[in-house]
Amino acid sequence: MKAINAKDEGQNPASSHVQVVYKDFNADLKYSPEVLQFFRKKLDEFTINIFIQAVRENKEHRGLVKTRLPNYHSMRKKYDAAFLILEYQGFLEKKEDGTATPYYVTIRGLQLGKLIQVENKRKDEGGIND
Repeated sequence: MKAINAKDEGQNPASSHVQVVYKDFNADLKYSPEVLQFFRKKLDEFTINIFIQAVRENKEHRGLVKTRLPNYHSMRKKYDAAFLILEYQGFLEKKEDGTATPYYVTIRGLQLGKLIQVENKRKDEGGIND
């Protein structure tokens, strides 16, 4: 978030107050191709599979709730680590919805999804995957 200072116009500078307005740039931020590729290379297959499941759930506008995943309780640490990585890299965001906390794909997540599609297409065509 970035703080933007705005003064009330037409007032004496000594008596004017400063209003702080916060603008959230996170929602519109896209990664450059180099940064996207860097973050993609940091993701293992398990984390990529979690991301793909989130994309599928987002197509139905439901979001992915991690506690509803198969074997969540027995593999909780692995699932939590994958979600944490995807959230902190900006590919997923969670939104409170009563007792559930579904994860939704961000604009950067859409970028990652396109990159993964290109990688999978290259694999299917027998090309080399970096």
